Amino acid sequence: MSTNAVGALALILLAAANVVGFRQTRRWRGRAHAGQVAQQRIQSLLLASGGNAVFGASIKDGLITFFNKGAEELTGYRADELIGKHSVLILHQVDEIDARMKELDLPSREAVLIGAARMGSAETLTWTFLRKGGSPVPVRMTISPEFDEAGQIVGFIGIARDITEELRNEQEIYESLRREREMVSKLHSMAELRTEFVQNVSHEMRTPLTNILGYTELLLLGDLGQLDAQQLKTMTVVEINGRRLLDLVDDLLMLTRFDANPVHAEQSEIDLTEVIEGALETIRPVAERARVTVTFDLEPGLLVMGNVPQLERVAINILSNAVKFTPCDGLINIGLTRAEDAVLTICDTGVGIPSDDLERVFDRFFRAENALEQAIPGTGLGLIIAREILDAHDGSITLESEIGRGTAVTITIPRVDSRVGANEVATDAQSAALIEST
Repeated sequence: MSTNAVGALALILLAAANVVGFRQTRRWRGRAHAGQVAQQRIQSLLLASGGNAVFGASIKDGLITFFNKGAEELTGYRADELIGKHSVLILHQVDEIDARMKELDLPSREAVLIGAARMGSAETLTWTFLRKGGSPVPVRMTISPEFDEAGQIVGFIGIARDITEELRNEQEIYESLRREREMVSKLHSMAELRTEFVQNVSHEMRTPLTNILGYTELLLLGDLGQLDAQQLKTMTVVEINGRRLLDLVDDLLMLTRFDANPVHAEQSEIDLTEVIEGALETIRPVAERARVTVTFDLEPGLLVMGNVPQLERVAINILSNAVKFTPCDGLINIGLTRAEDAVLTICDTGVGIPSDDLERVFDRFFRAENALEQAIPGTGLGLIIAREILDAHDGSITLESEIGRGTAVTITIPRVDSRVGANEVATDAQSAALIEST
């Protein structure tokens, strides 16, 4: 058995002997000699054990009565230098004891150390011991009373251990947490600066872009003079890329608003079918230029609580993705059906998304590997914007895809009548509970 194990066992036995001896004093009066022998044996074990520092002192004058090997190793004193010669105060920083004595309003230094032991209870505190050479060492020490065979407190036992390593580890943990908090604070500041920068730049870019596109449209319409074929082709490219850049600016502005505040806008009862039809009118010319066929089957009169511009933005984002990722002569099918919720499905026969990329399609600025390889234009913001808007409408968006076969997007939004039904059920339940309680 190791010295630490021996010491621990001896401490347990000594504590048990003290407690039991105190509670059963009268019953054991005839066994006083046996108890003394047992206690002497336990003290012998304590004296021989290393590990924890264990010492005893008299309750009368505070002189040290025993001092084990662990105490010698901890303090640098030999037992014969202290036993019967010095009070336990020799092991302590006097200033530390005086400060605690003043704090607790105690009459003496001894009361600070052994006040609880005098009352028959144990107390554990953190102290600073002074080694023989004067160097300090932090310890956690438990002081407990020592009883004689008659149940009288005759002394106290101190059990101390060096906590230098513990304090060092605690300090390292504290410093790590402090650095982490500082880093998090810096990241928050950087995020705020980034959001502010993007918002300012986007605003500054949007005005000149709008002007450029306005004049481009005038040129294309011939209002500023007729263009030849080459000029018309060039200005068409300018318009396409200008609108692409404007879309990016609008996406960035919307995301910065999302970062600053959760998506919120006035919602009212709207016809989702009409919203989807409006999005189709917007996307149809783009699909025709890309030679992509769009079919649709929309159930009429599907009412939801929503914001028309936001939900139209969702539909346009998904439809424009379908057009971009569907090759010539491909097909996009749109369905709007009435289930428990309003369900919008947009399925295309496009290039599909690699399975490894599916989990990241809702990450900001993420572009699938095949989209990058084929140089398909996009910002990687359309899906995250759609999800943010749908979250604000208590809706959802899911996506399934297979390389070479296409992608299917499913959007659900609670119907007005289903919300009314749910509210009626909740109201009925509350009414029933109220009746039952009365």
